[in-house]
Amino acid sequence: LTTGRNRIQIPVAPRLPSAPTTDDVDTRRFKDEHNRVLGLYFNQLDGANSALLGTQGGRYLNTPYGAFSNSGTQAITAANTPYVVTLNTSDYTNGITLASNKLTVANSGVYNVQFSLQFENTNVAIATTWVWIRKNGTDVAGTASTWDIHGTHAGSNGYVLGACNFFVSMNGGDYLELVVAGNTTGVIS
Repeated sequence: LTTGRNRIQIPVAPRLPSAPTTDDVDTRRFKDEHNRVLGLYFNQLDGANSALLGTQGGRYLNTPYGAFSNSGTQAITAANTPYVVTLNTSDYTNGITLASNKLTVANSGVYNVQFSLQFENTNVAIATTWVWIRKNGTDVAGTASTWDIHGTHAGSNGYVLGACNFFVSMNGGDYLELVVAGNTTGVIS
């Protein structure tokens, strides 16, 4: 049952009537009252559950999510220099916005941040790349990951798919960026 916009009234367990100690009329009245009270309580539970879950899953359970991508490539043009990963497409979004490669959350919570990048090494030597998360312009400790991408071989460039996920606590209005760096140029993500 709702008591205002997007608010659900929590059903309270009923106070059941006391059992009679006398005749059959009191017993019948007790059973009727007992069934009425329980029926009212279960109707409230049904109403709360249907308001919460809705016909298609979560009517009021509104979990923020987002899927963002880049339809192009990004080259590492200077060794050991951090670059914010370019994101230019919002594939799916609910409560998270993309602007200037920043993912901004509307609601406070702990977010499961997952990413994958495909690296291409156009050099003969092995290239090392690092990827990490920045929150509000500050690197998030413990999120740096390292990948070594083999060099070109028999005319083919080296490729590696790097994927990770981290849990990041965020407040409404906080933003994240994904940062990449490499030990050499000629690496493309």
